[in-house]
Amino acid sequence: MAIAVASAAPGRHRVVGRLAHDPVAAAGAAFLVLVALVAVFAPVVAPHDPYAIVDRPLRPPNDASWLGTDDVGRDLLSRLIHASRVTLAVGVGAALLTASIGTLVGALAGFYGGRTDTLLSGWINVMLSIPTLPLALVLSAFVEVTLLGYGIQPPVASWGNMLQNAQRYLRTAPALAVYPGLLISLTVVSINFVGDALRDALDPARKGAPDW
Repeated sequence: MAIAVASAAPGRHRVVGRLAHDPVAAAGAAFLVLVALVAVFAPVVAPHDPYAIVDRPLRPPNDASWLGTDDVGRDLLSRLIHASRVTLAVGVGAALLTASIGTLVGALAGFYGGRTDTLLSGWINVMLSIPTLPLALVLSAFVEVTLLGYGIQPPVASWGNMLQNAQRYLRTAPALAVYPGLLISLTVVSINFVGDALRDALDPARKGAPDW
């Protein structure tokens, strides 16, 4: 156990150091943490029930509804806050999937050794050598499709189905599309920047690089 903790410490140090020296990645990490906190405490921080009709439809921002109301008359801010839970679920699911794949690959390589270990190690090296931009584009496409709310049906709020529903009101109420679209974009960009920082910090090829 002590050996495992000791071996993990340099990796944590490199990650923290990388974030400390990369303000863009740090900002992305802060945004993702904020989304997670808002999602966890959504019932507390949301000013209204996300399903309740609080005013007339498409009401502009006012004292009671800071971002206005949607096409039904529900508080837009409250629905955006509760929709962040979908984002949190996607993030946790992706992290668990990645950890599961990594554990399986490592277990197979360690158990069989020899040619299997060589092949799996080669595959990992290939994945690590993929240029940042194409990998970011693939990740962005995956996350965007997920966040766009396919399979999540109203009245349950997700940033994706809110954005889809807002297409009908782009001229009369563009804010309905701007807010969820902006949150989706910020989330995707934040994931990309944090992912790049983690890769740079943990990439075996960078072990000779400055340890921040």
